Amino acid sequence: MKKPFFFFFFFLIVLFLGQFLFVSPVGEFSLNDDWVHTSTIMEWVDTGEFRLLPWAGPTFYTPIVYGAGLTSSFGFSFTILRLSTLFLTLILLLGTYLFLHTLTKRPQLSFLATLTLWLSPLLYSLSFTFMTDVPALFFLLFGIISYWYAFKTQRPFLFFIGALFSIVGFYTRQTVILLFMSAGLVWFFTHIRNRTFFSKQSIQQGIFGFVVPGVLLILSYLYLYIFALLPANAGAAHIIHPMSALFSHILHWGWFYLLLIGGSLIPLTFGWIGAQYKYLFRPLFWYITIPVTFLSFIWNHVWPEWSTHVGNIFTIYGLGPSEVIQGLPTPFISSSMQIILVLFCAFSLSLLIFFFLTHRKHVTHPQSLFLILFSFVSFGVFVSVYGFDRYVLPLILTMLILYIYLLSLSFERISFFITMPLIILIAFFSLSQTDHYLSWNQARTQLATYPPESTAIESIDGGYEWNGVHAYWSAYESTLTAGTNTSPWWIRNMFFNNTEEYIVSWTPIPGYRILQKESLSTWHPHDTLFLLHRE
Repeated sequence: MKKPFFFFFFFLIVLFLGQFLFVSPVGEFSLNDDWVHTSTIMEWVDTGEFRLLPWAGPTFYTPIVYGAGLTSSFGFSFTILRLSTLFLTLILLLGTYLFLHTLTKRPQLSFLATLTLWLSPLLYSLSFTFMTDVPALFFLLFGIISYWYAFKTQRPFLFFIGALFSIVGFYTRQTVILLFMSAGLVWFFTHIRNRTFFSKQSIQQGIFGFVVPGVLLILSYLYLYIFALLPANAGAAHIIHPMSALFSHILHWGWFYLLLIGGSLIPLTFGWIGAQYKYLFRPLFWYITIPVTFLSFIWNHVWPEWSTHVGNIFTIYGLGPSEVIQGLPTPFISSSMQIILVLFCAFSLSLLIFFFLTHRKHVTHPQSLFLILFSFVSFGVFVSVYGFDRYVLPLILTMLILYIYLLSLSFERISFFITMPLIILIAFFSLSQTDHYLSWNQARTQLATYPPESTAIESIDGGYEWNGVHAYWSAYESTLTAGTNTSPWWIRNMFFNNTEEYIVSWTPIPGYRILQKESLSTWHPHDTLFLLHRE
């Protein structure tokens, strides 16, 4: 391999390590839903009993297993678990770079694409949590790589490896199994079309690549079912009720996901059109751009609360869920900035659609067809259930791989002088707002532990995550219903016995006096958190 390949490879590692000069992963606090995962780990390591919380949703056994291993070796620590996700993120990025370089033989393009994936707000923020999204994306990537070369070389062993990554990914987040199903469908119809279904090679592929892994998946799932080890909320909590709302839901979330995909690839799409500006003079470009931009403007007008109603990671308040403690922080993104952002995402989405339509002639091989099928099936699943913005991460990865692959086949380039500044701009937002997210969670933990030691846990509302870590089982086993209609959603739905005598809040609340406050030294318009006590 040439020197540029090694330069970008090691430079990627240097950049990854350099991020910790600006964002520290250290902190003994839970983020988002990862308190659900860590509670199971603590219970398992401390008592030997494997007990999933009734609030659990994904089939997250893989993170629980390696998380329990880390906890047994080093003691329980949110920091250690968070570092495990960051380690997987590094391997994910290096794997992405190596795979894209193998496909394109263009180290600079592969490097820019990898930076675009890593520094996108969704992936970057989630890499600092113990959520299942990044581990699932890790197994998805290596499943894609295995299947890609399995279809290319027709080796049964690679089909088997791809299936294993899919199954392990399924036991991290359910939707990864769609990769196994998509590969199976493309494999089946490819052999049917080529009339090679009953050849010796095809039979070996079918047995080792699909039948054996399929049996392993069914048996393992039956084991979990028989011994009541499946998550109580797996699937059920995401079903839309009533079904009459499904059409509106699909329109809303479908367009939101498309805009997120377009927005996440802005550096690459803008860099491509900057280098291939000849496409701007094609009528098809405008036939796509004008309707997409118009529909996005209308969509933003109909659902102006898009980023708070749908978002979980990316919201108008920055990165990470903010409506998990009482009060509301100062918005980071104004209404005018929101419109500009939607239009930029819409333009990038237009470029993406236009690019795939004009380069579709290159999509002829089973390895690219299976990736396209996986993307369509996944998108159909995601828009048909309740979800969050982070669910679209697998589609961002697949669209990036297909985009770079087709770009390489067409021998087209992207403008470094457009792509790199956009990556730096997005990186500044991702780093600064992830730092803010971690900082206010650290401050929240300090405030929630300020009341006297004799204070009952049920008297402190430290917010969704803090209550989850410290008070979930006591609330679950309680017959009290202290929450009222004026209580926040996490008390109404989960922590019924919380009396809200002490509250950690973004702002002062009537009827409460300020007991303590913490200042945040971060780049964000909201820089203070309060501990309140009922008067």
